[in-house]
Amino acid sequence: MRKSTRLRDIAESLNLSVGTVSKALNNSSEISERTKERVQEVARLNHYMPNISARNLKGQRTRSIGVVLPSLDAKIYSDALKAIEERMNSKNYRLVLCISNESYKKEVQCIQRLIQSQVDGIIISPSIETYHFRKLSHLRQLKNFNTPLVQFDRVLDDLSSDKVTINQSYLVEKLTLQLYSEGYSKIGFVSRDDEECKLQKRKAGYLNALKAKSLQKIIFQISNYELDSIAKFVQEGKIDAIIVPYACLLAKIIEVFKKFEVVREIEIFCLEKTEYFPPSPQIKYFSLNGTEQGITAIDTLIDRIEGIMPAEPIEFELEPVTEE
Repeated sequence: MRKSTRLRDIAESLNLSVGTVSKALNNSSEISERTKERVQEVARLNHYMPNISARNLKGQRTRSIGVVLPSLDAKIYSDALKAIEERMNSKNYRLVLCISNESYKKEVQCIQRLIQSQVDGIIISPSIETYHFRKLSHLRQLKNFNTPLVQFDRVLDDLSSDKVTINQSYLVEKLTLQLYSEGYSKIGFVSRDDEECKLQKRKAGYLNALKAKSLQKIIFQISNYELDSIAKFVQEGKIDAIIVPYACLLAKIIEVFKKFEVVREIEIFCLEKTEYFPPSPQIKYFSLNGTEQGITAIDTLIDRIEGIMPAEPIEFELEPVTEE
């Protein structure tokens, strides 16, 4: 049986005092970021387990839950957070919120901080960098601490945990077929080089619909040149509808339309709602059910914490809804 790692062991390996190691693991402002990173890395590699393990063995809980979000800019995350917090309050749990800002490094720090805070469980929508780097050890280590994890919205298929998401492929396939049924036959799709899981599934749904109706593929890879070409395609009547997967890309497209004084109207469907561009005859949105995703995620996690869920991870795939 492997001997458990102590604070003293970490301190000796780094030639630091036990007090410094303790403060670093608790994210004290007295300790430099470089030292915190060194200490946290050694702790992770040696499977250091703080007091949470002892508490779990005794059946004690802190009644706190960590939530890690990539940002609060997208409406799905603000909606989900509101729903999660309301449900937690009703169940007498405390929220510990961390924002990764789409950074893998920041996400690792968030997870370490939540472990040190002895949260009973974690809800996460992983950062875009985590998806691309495929470095999941900071999330897989949660099993060592008996800390249940629920992923939502952007999920990592190769990470074993409960998952809550929207059927991304069906969402775009349904939308593309809907546009076709309304008389649109030149339907464009905006993509980008760093295709994360959600975008891959969305593009697959778009291509499935085109194949079903024998329509021409019109995919724009986002760059300044491609943005300009979207405006040109619209002006020349080469597309009559366009599907935009992210609110940030919608903002860029609207900016380019203004730059080139595009007056011809086309149907724009954005898959992420933003307050900057309210729904209009030209711009429509699909609701990603942020509220429902949040409620399902927190209910699943609390059931997992309280021992109600079966041992095997469960995946929930919710249906998208058109917003008027």
